[in-house]
Amino acid sequence: MCTNLLKTAVWNIEGLTTDKINDPHFNKIISQFQIISFIETWTNDVDVNEISIPGFCFVDSNNRKKHHKARRNSGGINIFAKNSISKGIKKLPKYHTDILWIKIDHNFFKLDKDIYIATVYMSPESSSTNTTGLEPIYDKLLADVVKYSNLGHIIVQGDFNAYTNTKPDFIAFDNSCTSNQDDLQYISDQNIPRNNLDTKLVNNSGKYLLNLCKESSLRILNGRTIGDLHDLDLDVYVNMKKINTKKDIFSELYTCEKDPKMFWNILNKLSRQKSNNKENESLPQEDFIQFYKKLNNCDINHNSFHSKIIKDFDSLKEKFNLSHVTDDLTHLSSEITIEEIVTAIRLIKNGKSTSADMISNEMLKMQSPS
Repeated sequence: MCTNLLKTAVWNIEGLTTDKINDPHFNKIISQFQIISFIETWTNDVDVNEISIPGFCFVDSNNRKKHHKARRNSGGINIFAKNSISKGIKKLPKYHTDILWIKIDHNFFKLDKDIYIATVYMSPESSSTNTTGLEPIYDKLLADVVKYSNLGHIIVQGDFNAYTNTKPDFIAFDNSCTSNQDDLQYISDQNIPRNNLDTKLVNNSGKYLLNLCKESSLRILNGRTIGDLHDLDLDVYVNMKKINTKKDIFSELYTCEKDPKMFWNILNKLSRQKSNNKENESLPQEDFIQFYKKLNNCDINHNSFHSKIIKDFDSLKEKFNLSHVTDDLTHLSSEITIEEIVTAIRLIKNGKSTSADMISNEMLKMQSPS
């Protein structure tokens, strides 16, 4: 049985890749937690089976179907638990690709009740994946919260892409003096102080999230934990920010060989990247060399287009008999005449930049013989 403090965390990882799993900083962060939930993993059902994190056991995943025009998967939720407590974590039925529930067994952890944890990822409102809008997702989440709250304690975590500003997540002025005294089962909302530093305007996802809290008596944790109330940055919160090193960004170049727009977006991302430690201050020159060697490498034996060109050229060479060459082609090997040069000069365009000799096309035209 497990009686120690149970720590859980959620991380918007923006791609759960092998490079990140093998990163020492990544492993140092997740080692602080017994349950770690990754969102925006960009994985599919096949990728999940290949993911292995040392010291952790795979619990469950929920992956979106890849759009036929998309370069990669979107969304994705993966949950892992340390091997020592994996038997106390139970997966629950899945009814939506953006919501994943697990149960913390009260018998294993010696708790008064089971704990039901929902990991949620809401795409931004402008995302093309929001074909049905946000309301159906929040309605399903509320229904699950109501169902599981009758069985145990509830924790909802994730990335809602919601801006709540300083709006309350409770019913204001809801106290026993103003509530309906005839309803003996009614429990008034509690006004818990929250140091919310969200200055953006409330968006639709924020409105749905605030309503969800009011209807289910849940409270937003941001601004109410140790450090938040005093506007302090705890080391764990700093470390849990997504790792997006120059090496990670550069690895994306290998996926955009035929997409110039994506190529330049990645280079711009590299230029904006701010190094937080010496390890990321510079990118090895050899990485760039190897990338362009691979980019310009052409294996004739495995390049169908190249093979077709060679085949067509050989076929053309067989059909072309050099013995048929007549004197009509001798002018190709003759010297270039002044008249030909003058004609070529007259055809060049004006307004073009000069070369190293600083002689413009206009100067050549003015000096050419009439």
